[in-house]
Amino acid sequence: MKPNPAVDPTFLKPTATDVILIAVVLVLATASIVWVGRAESRTPAGSAVAKIYHGNVLIEEVALDVDRDLELTDVGMRVEVREGRIRVVESDCPQQVCVHAGWIRRGRQVIACVPNKVLITIESSEPPFLDAIVH
Repeated sequence: MKPNPAVDPTFLKPTATDVILIAVVLVLATASIVWVGRAESRTPAGSAVAKIYHGNVLIEEVALDVDRDLELTDVGMRVEVREGRIRVVESDCPQQVCVHAGWIRRGRQVIACVPNKVLITIESSEPPFLDAIVH
């Protein structure tokens, strides 16, 4: 005869083995997420180049292996290149989305400033670490 959950209150009660198994799975999942994130941050950018476009016109091509600051006076922006990555430090756009985008370093990553019509892309010889990110 099958146990009836309406009659037996211990039918769905987790055992100690269930709790241990769930804890092990959670620890392994968390460790794998941390491991992938650290592997991503340690991987060098290779021969990456940032291309800065204003509209459809390429206005600057920047090697990411040389630290420097760029004043893009035509578009009202200041860009910083450090340790193989690039970011927008200042912009005269109203919402500062490009500034809040932070650092980028991998191929296919972009920073876009729609009000100033500026797009910063990275082109790299190495394949991207991740194909997609789902939120």
